[in-house]
Amino acid sequence: MEWKPNEEAINWLLDEIWPEVASLTCSLHLAGRKMPTYIQNQATSKLIVYNEVEDAVQFMGQFDVLIAPLLSGGGMRIKIIEAMALGKAVITTTVGAEGIAYTNRENIWIADTKEEIIAAIKHLDAQPNTVKELGANARKLVETTYNNDAIILKLIEFYNSLLPIDSSNN
Repeated sequence: MEWKPNEEAINWLLDEIWPEVASLTCSLHLAGRKMPTYIQNQATSKLIVYNEVEDAVQFMGQFDVLIAPLLSGGGMRIKIIEAMALGKAVITTTVGAEGIAYTNRENIWIADTKEEIIAAIKHLDAQPNTVKELGANARKLVETTYNNDAIILKLIEFYNSLLPIDSSNN
C-alpha cells in the first residue's frame, strides 16, 4: 500500500465508489502490505480490511470479483493476471489493464469512471452467471496468452525471425 497508485486507487474506491454500492449483497475485502491506519479504521462488517496476507493467490481465490480501480502507474499488473488465471471476474480501468491483451466485457470489465465502476459492480452483483463467464474467459485468455509454454513459443518464433535467411538451400 506504499505504492502511490495503489493508495490513490483505494482512496478513490473508498471515498467515491464504495458508498454507492455498500448496500448491495457484496462485501469489500482490502488487503495490502503496510495498510494505512486510516483505512483500517474504516472497517465494517461489509468492508473487511486486512494487512499483508501470507498468500495473495490463496486470498484472491476466496472471492469471485477483483476490483483494481487504478488511475495511474505503468506496466502490466501481475495481480490482475493472477486473478484472471484463477478464473476471477476483474473490474479495472484502462490504466489497470495496460499491457493485457483483453477484450472488454468478455474477459475483463473496463470501467474508467466512478459511474462505470459502480455500474459494473451493480451488474456483476446482480448477474452471477456473468461473473462466472467473465472469470472463465479470463482464465482462458491467461492460459492461451500468458502461460510459459505460449510465451516460450512466441519467443522462439521471434528469435527465428531474426535469423538470416539461408539462400543456399534454394
